[in-house]
Amino acid sequence: MSQNFLLWLSPLIFVSLFATEVDTCFAAEIEADVISVDSEAGKITVNYKAALGKTTTTLDLSKKATVEVNGQAASLDKLKPGHKVVLDYNEDLAVITEIRASGTPKVPEFVGVQEINGLYGSPTADGKHIVYEVYGVPNSNGAILFTSQRKDSESYFQQHQRLFPGRHPAISGNGLELMFLAKSHPSASEPTLHSTSRESLDQPFRRATEVRELKTFRNPKSPYLTSDGLTLCFRSTGNNAQLVVTTRENRNSPWGSPRPLVAKSVETKLQGFLTWSWLSEDGLILVCSVEGNPKYKKNLLVLKRTDNKTPFVDYKFIDTENVPNQVRCPRYLLGTKELFITGHPKVEPIFQIGVIKNFTLP
Repeated sequence: MSQNFLLWLSPLIFVSLFATEVDTCFAAEIEADVISVDSEAGKITVNYKAALGKTTTTLDLSKKATVEVNGQAASLDKLKPGHKVVLDYNEDLAVITEIRASGTPKVPEFVGVQEINGLYGSPTADGKHIVYEVYGVPNSNGAILFTSQRKDSESYFQQHQRLFPGRHPAISGNGLELMFLAKSHPSASEPTLHSTSRESLDQPFRRATEVRELKTFRNPKSPYLTSDGLTLCFRSTGNNAQLVVTTRENRNSPWGSPRPLVAKSVETKLQGFLTWSWLSEDGLILVCSVEGNPKYKKNLLVLKRTDNKTPFVDYKFIDTENVPNQVRCPRYLLGTKELFITGHPKVEPIFQIGVIKNFTLP
């Protein structure tokens, strides 16, 4: 962290200079919220209020860093996501030397969305609207897409509305564009990616059309559309089955050629296949499911990278409290700290739409 970066933090830091006859030490106090702590790597990831709004950074910890939680000496493992902290940062050593935490973070909690009898929910960025698939609808063959809405994150979803046939919905952050899987005509043997849009949330969707530039990807799986609608992830099938990603310049532009989202070595090492992806807006964090290998008690992964041009390589399993063992369709809402999933905390492999409240990405 440079002095320029410390000035960037200026709304919430206190900078001091300690002059002696031998040297000068530049130090700062940073007020932040804990996102995660990696004691083995000696790093802490925090969210803080910078000059232009909230942002996240990862800082190195001194090997001799001291920790206090609510005024009591503690170890690093006592720091939890959501803790309010004051960090003493030593500019000369570029490390955190002291952490003072306060408060009691809320524990992640699984809540079954029992008012929705469907699977694979795709919420809007504010979490007020959700699209999902339902089987067993009278006078229908296969899955039908439905939509529901709620007042806020503490309310029930209501106003359940039938849309049209389809599977694996992926809605844009503003709720105005929807991608999903469907057959292009009744005699088609496999589904392809389709897209539809609407003018506003209270207007119906237009008749969907096949995404022509991606129609060569037959029988794709689990699409995910980023909040801005400019990045699409899905699992391709066939001889080169893998998670892929494609982008476009704007919502009226064609999609580019899909490229691998995760290095092949990851699936080789896991001896399973990756599916059901969620990608952060900056493209640096990926959450997905690993399937096809029953040895894993937990199947939800988080992967991170430093740029969005190279495939993800580094991964770890998410072992957050109260996250079900077997999960599909993870959809994280940063604004409400909710992780929407399709899973079940106790009865597996029975699935239902649920949400992990008070969830912070590790």
